[in-house]
Amino acid sequence: MIQARHLSRYFGESTGRVKALDRIDLDIQSGDRVGILGRSGSGKTTLLNLLAGLDRPSEGTLEVHGRNLSDLNAAELAQYRRETVGVIFQSFQLIPNRTAFQNIELPLILAGIEHRERKKRVDVALQRVGLEHRIRHQPAQLSGGEQQRVAVARAIVNRPQVLLADEPTGNLDSQAATSITELMLEIVNENNATLILITHDHQLAEACSNRIVQMKDGQLVDEQNLSVGASL
Repeated sequence: MIQARHLSRYFGESTGRVKALDRIDLDIQSGDRVGILGRSGSGKTTLLNLLAGLDRPSEGTLEVHGRNLSDLNAAELAQYRRETVGVIFQSFQLIPNRTAFQNIELPLILAGIEHRERKKRVDVALQRVGLEHRIRHQPAQLSGGEQQRVAVARAIVNRPQVLLADEPTGNLDSQAATSITELMLEIVNENNATLILITHDHQLAEACSNRIVQMKDGQLVDEQNLSVGASL
């Protein structure tokens, strides 16, 4: 499903260039659950941004379903983000003056889904994350765990083939973190989606993944295959 070859991302001019990603090779099969581990500055979030179509590589190729993301124009990348990937951000990235329903509905509006179908999908997503009773609440009226549940619902409402999660429990207490992790795994398993989890938490990666990839200084330095994710 995903193939990276000599994938690099540099920032800055040649004399002071920073290598956020340095010629990495990576293959991810459909349905894989991959945990990408590394300290801050290791390049893992840069890799996620490339996979999400939010950034472009400096060198190398990144193919998803046979499409080289570097070859896509801005409109095609936007379509890719709407139809192929869902992203769960650590900081939630919710629109402050929109309700839970409106935040979840936004990707469907951008995808051109008609109103009746939008309402149906958002209602299902809200029920799936257990927030149907908070439909009219804005982010400031929700707890951290509830905000992350809205972010999960927004990420899955377009039924993505790839779910990207960037430190999805980093801002949550332990109880909310466990709840979000269980919910995320349930959704991935039910939809046979591919999960790519970016984290510095080895225990979380083991709980969610059948493969763990270690990153350091913009490179992949180790990989571990697991038969199943460890239980929470």
